[in-house]
Amino acid sequence: MVALSRYDNGEDFFDPESDASFTAQELVYSGQRFLLVTETGDEDGGQHLFEVEENSLAHVASDTIIDLETLFSPTISSFADRFNRNLSCQVSSKDDHELAHDMAKSLVGNYSSESGPDGGNLACVWAVRRILKKALGRVVHKSDLTTTFENELDDCFPDDLPESDILPGGIVISPTTWKKVGSKIVRVGTGHVGILGEGSGDSRLIYSNSSSKANWAQNFTVGSWYARYRDKKGLSVHFYPIPFYSLLSG
Repeated sequence: MVALSRYDNGEDFFDPESDASFTAQELVYSGQRFLLVTETGDEDGGQHLFEVEENSLAHVASDTIIDLETLFSPTISSFADRFNRNLSCQVSSKDDHELAHDMAKSLVGNYSSESGPDGGNLACVWAVRRILKKALGRVVHKSDLTTTFENELDDCFPDDLPESDILPGGIVISPTTWKKVGSKIVRVGTGHVGILGEGSGDSRLIYSNSSSKANWAQNFTVGSWYARYRDKKGLSVHFYPIPFYSLLSG
C-alpha cells in the first residue's frame, strides 16, 4: 500500500471533509503504471483508477469497482449493450415489484455481502442485482457498476420519474460522478444504489448494502439519501421501476 500524499496531486482528488478512508495500491498493466484507490465508507464504497505520470496522477475511471480487464477490453459490454438489438425493455409488473420489496424487507440483517467485491465494501450493485434475481428468478442487470446500471436504466426509462411514481421494490440510484471544484481540481463523489420501500416523501424507506457491515440493511430514507448523495456529494438522484427485458421477434 502507498500513501496518496506520496504523489504531487494525490490528495487533490478527494474531498478533505469526506467521512471515508482510502487505501492505494500501485499496479502495472500493459507496461503502464496505475494507482488503484479503494474508498471505504459507512454505507458506500468505491474504487478510483489513476494513471501515474512521473510523480502525478491522472484520473482514468471511478465506479463501485474497477476491473482493468473489463475497462480496457473493447470486447466486453454490459447486459443491455450485448443484447440490445434483440431486447425490448418495459416496466415490470406490480406483482414483481411486490416480490422485490418483500424480499428486500425480509433480508435486512440476513443477507451478507462478504462474498461480494472487496468483502462487501464495494457490493452495492452486487447486492441489489442478486436480491432482485432471488425475488424474481431472472437477471435484471449483470455488472457491479453504478454507472453501467444507471445507463441501462436510463436507456430503458429515459424520462426522469418522481419517486412518488415508483412502486415499493423499485430502484434508487446515484451513480458515481467526477466533478470539478474551481477551475482545475477534480474530486470524486462515490455513488450508491438501493431498493425503495414503503412510505412517502422524505420518510420513505430505502434498503441497500451497508459497506461497513457487509450486510443488507434498511439504512436510508429518501430524505437521508438526498442529504448524503445530492446535498453532500453533489450527485444526481434517480428513481426507476424494475425493468423487464423481453425478446423482440424477428
